[in-house]
Amino acid sequence: MPKKRILLVIEPKADFGLLTTVNMFRNRLEYNFLIYPFINKLFKNFEVAIIPDNGIFNKNFIKAKYIRMIQEESKRATDQAIKRSIEIAESWYLHGKLSDHFFVSGINLGEVIQTKVVQDLIQIFVYIDYALKIIEKEKPEMVCIQNEIFSIEKAFSAIADSTTTNSIIEPFHYRKLKKSLSNIFKYRAFKKNIPNLTNLYLVDSQDYNMKNCNILFDVPYINDFNALIPVIQKFHDNKSSNLFVYTESSIRKENLGEDAKIIRKNIKINNRKNLENIKKCFYSNLFKDADFQASFSYNGVNFWKAIKDEFALLFDRELDLIVNDIYRFQEIIDSINPSILIVGDERAIRVRGHVFLAKLNGIPILDVQHGAYFPDYPMGDNPVADRIAAGGNYFKEVYKKNGAREEQIEVTGWPKFDIYKEIKEHYALSPKNRPSRILFATNYLNLKSNLDIIEYIGSALRLNPDFCLIVKPHTIENSKLYKYISKKYERITVVDGKKPIMKYLANSDILLLAAPSTVGLESAILDKPIIYFDNTCNTKNWLSEIATTISSLNELFPAIQGALYDETLRRRFSESRKRFAYEHAHKQDGHASQRVANLILEMTEN
Repeated sequence: MPKKRILLVIEPKADFGLLTTVNMFRNRLEYNFLIYPFINKLFKNFEVAIIPDNGIFNKNFIKAKYIRMIQEESKRATDQAIKRSIEIAESWYLHGKLSDHFFVSGINLGEVIQTKVVQDLIQIFVYIDYALKIIEKEKPEMVCIQNEIFSIEKAFSAIADSTTTNSIIEPFHYRKLKKSLSNIFKYRAFKKNIPNLTNLYLVDSQDYNMKNCNILFDVPYINDFNALIPVIQKFHDNKSSNLFVYTESSIRKENLGEDAKIIRKNIKINNRKNLENIKKCFYSNLFKDADFQASFSYNGVNFWKAIKDEFALLFDRELDLIVNDIYRFQEIIDSINPSILIVGDERAIRVRGHVFLAKLNGIPILDVQHGAYFPDYPMGDNPVADRIAAGGNYFKEVYKKNGAREEQIEVTGWPKFDIYKEIKEHYALSPKNRPSRILFATNYLNLKSNLDIIEYIGSALRLNPDFCLIVKPHTIENSKLYKYISKKYERITVVDGKKPIMKYLANSDILLLAAPSTVGLESAILDKPIIYFDNTCNTKNWLSEIATTISSLNELFPAIQGALYDETLRRRFSESRKRFAYEHAHKQDGHASQRVANLILEMTEN
């Protein structure tokens, strides 16, 4: 009699910053005392296939026991997933009586969090599509899942509930504890994106004139701040407007100039108006409503169980931060009566509330692009801003694909790249009699991959004295762990992740990326070779035409050698980078900030 087929879904390895060591210790305990014995038991009686997805198990053990590992397939959001995620994000809060309560300061909270909901749903849908393929191909009699914390486990569990027998490995009380800890980590990450301490600066305090127009730059994140500083400086120099900058308190006064003055410090409001009614309505009328749960379906799969914890976290804790931030920004609008609002990305969850408030108060809005938008990933809603300053023609088309009108968009280039014209000329004259510098811009979404790359290069550098590695963490990452790892190796330097990358990029010889990023565009502007490490099996990405793409670390140093020393390859990629830079970042003539400033003047004069 043939053995029953079992599909085993192991929890992905998770990394939580400073708690990484503790988390790795937990992973080892689970493997040794839970997963290992369970796999051993299964192997004796069943034909087992394992979904790896970066799991914690030991591959050598699996190979030795002849337990089959399913080869990873590409996980990408399909057009169907994108369309369905937007449909649900636009409608879920209209069910029942929630739509009557879901308003704060006259704006609909459902619209404020729409982009967040779209992103949460797409993450689930990608794994549902993946799980459907695997289950259809394998046809297992049972699906065994370690836990139901991560998206891949939730997706397999949702499908297995209706197609086959479903079993969870970890004991109930243990997985309940892990889920509680996971929610704490999620909330901490969310809270970091909506800080309660925020300052309002008057940049040119000594020349404050009530008759001038009041320009409000809403830049809560460091990347937005860096993107708009050149524009702020343009207005500061001609002293024709009152400049207000609303930003997180970690951005110090010195970043704005000596004459900047804090006029509102650590603005903090704890107004719980409507919150209790909203929560009560959600839990009493919707959370257990069968019709509401049935609306959460995708590709024939009801995934309510997979998403309900995200909604519970939203209503239990995250909405408090969102609502307080909206009240806080309403107070800013009331106190300075801005003539225009300038934002760096209207999709960001806290900025989105500000944009809707400005719209409600009749304030013109300009959205200045600060990061890359990809055609296969939705913005979550039609752009709300009256005008959009796009980095290049490529992004203009992406905006249009996501609902922007032709007349909304002005291609200006990127103000933050204005200085690159000067930097490119300066570093072209710098000496090259030194080891070749590899600059690694980390992927903040995958700490483990970053550490694997650093350790691989660190080991290889012992045999490659002609190279050194510079690690530039993402602005939202804590660089301490990278510094700790790099101490084990020679010729590895970890630099300050909060500082702009331009100086390090200009003084390096090659860029290594582990995720599509605007850093790739910056490298193209400076005509620097790029290696893109893509282990997701995606054969085409945003950087395909300008980067050498590799899928394993063993390919890294041959790719570096080719990018630096193969003249035919260098010429071909150099021409591609120049075309790419123009299409994505316009002219690079050093005047993008002036074009954005002119657009602001046009909007305020009208």
